[in-house]
Amino acid sequence: VTVDLSFNRLEDSGVEALVDLLLEVGIAVDVILLHHNRLQDSAAEVLARYLEKSPFAVEELHLTNNEISAEGAGALLVAAAGAIAGKEKNLAVIPLASEPSAAKVCGPRY
Repeated sequence: VTVDLSFNRLEDSGVEALVDLLLEVGIAVDVILLHHNRLQDSAAEVLARYLEKSPFAVEELHLTNNEISAEGAGALLVAAAGAIAGKEKNLAVIPLASEPSAAKVCGPRY
């Protein structure tokens, strides 16, 4: 399943509501597209929690053109690294910046 909420002026509270719903319903989400919104570090921390708690592997998480700092990006990368060990599929890419060279590769894509 792909969740695409890009270009929606979504703020941190919207991501928190989304993560709560996904964890409650238990839907396996492969790709989460949240680029071109108004997300900050709080949203990154909530997404990190989702990566840690979801029983399903997320393959892609797109966050370009938001307001996530290095601290928020770090929280996501730590959560992704921890999630890789316990899931069948690995998180392949977390694009955090507009330029492809800035995408963070977290593990092999299966």
